[in-house]
Amino acid sequence: MVKAKEANLRSRMERDATDCAAAKMLKREPCHNGDDDCAVCNDGAAVLHVGHSHAHASTPPPLGKWSYTADVARAFPQGAEELKRATVIVTGANGGIGRETAKALATIGARVVLACRNLAKAGVAKTYILNSSKLGESGRVVCMELDLASPQSIKAFVARFTKQSQEERWDPLSTLVCNAGITALGGLRVNEEGTESTFATNHLGHCLLVKLLLPVLKQYAPLARVVVVGSNSHFGPLATKDMLNKEAIMTKVVRPEKRDFSPMKAYGSSKLFNTLFACALHRQYASDGVVACSLHPGSMIASDIGRESWIANFYLKYINSWFAKSVDQGASTTVMCCLMPASELKGQYFNDCAVFAPSPLAQDENVQSFAWALTDELLRAHL
Repeated sequence: MVKAKEANLRSRMERDATDCAAAKMLKREPCHNGDDDCAVCNDGAAVLHVGHSHAHASTPPPLGKWSYTADVARAFPQGAEELKRATVIVTGANGGIGRETAKALATIGARVVLACRNLAKAGVAKTYILNSSKLGESGRVVCMELDLASPQSIKAFVARFTKQSQEERWDPLSTLVCNAGITALGGLRVNEEGTESTFATNHLGHCLLVKLLLPVLKQYAPLARVVVVGSNSHFGPLATKDMLNKEAIMTKVVRPEKRDFSPMKAYGSSKLFNTLFACALHRQYASDGVVACSLHPGSMIASDIGRESWIANFYLKYINSWFAKSVDQGASTTVMCCLMPASELKGQYFNDCAVFAPSPLAQDENVQSFAWALTDELLRAHL
């Protein structure tokens, strides 16, 4: 393992040294990214960090897998300017990709609401965002409690957000980032209504949140958007592929038996529902000025998704992190979907800052409509 780390670092240093030398010869502009990821160049060399390469600071580099959130902000100046007069909600923003997404949007100048289950952790994240972005007290970052597994908590959040935003005359809500997610590595758990926790948190909770906030989002039409952070796990493994069979979905996804439960299948199914929901939401409400999309942030990123297993958490943060995207890079596709023209989202699926084809199941409009109708049925008591 030590040899692998040394080889990886040596490779990075060779690439960065070559790129830095080239940048100096071209007399490029100083680095404004504020990133220390370059293995060799922190001596004022005239470069801009982009993944493992460097590019001219005055010309935004092409966006891709290794792009940073700062690269995305430079690539969409109009979107960044619009967010300075808007409010954004980011769920699960107390750590990982959600926190980096919130940081990037706050740095741009948006009012950002950190919608988190744990307010203490949200407060720590707020301090991190304000300090690392050098915003200080000028940063418009607000913490609000939100437990996506609890319909009552979701309704309380919407009421609190609506009241506070009106009383304090916040800029309109332009963007809802459905980022929060869990993997039930600790085993089968259910919420207060008997729904499996992964499905309840990752899918149902976000759907209820979106539906309750639709009247607020419509006030920002035609530029309002819902950005759903999904995963390529929606390709599988899945708890069931019989996505037009209500009984199969109810017994294998919504309320599975303990003996049949698989954390990874539960996660994959919840992410399939995320992508189906984004597609159906766009078809339903684009004409009302609320557009949607879903995305894959990257695989095996050192986020908090594995927090229920110390083995998975250790592997993601201290071993695989040498070879995967950084957390900031993992937030780049989300930030891109927040900044790019609303007319270009089109209910599509994005990966590595580009349009990407989702699974055949996710593309099936019959499955999208069936999942939408079933979700409405499950949420009927709260709508």
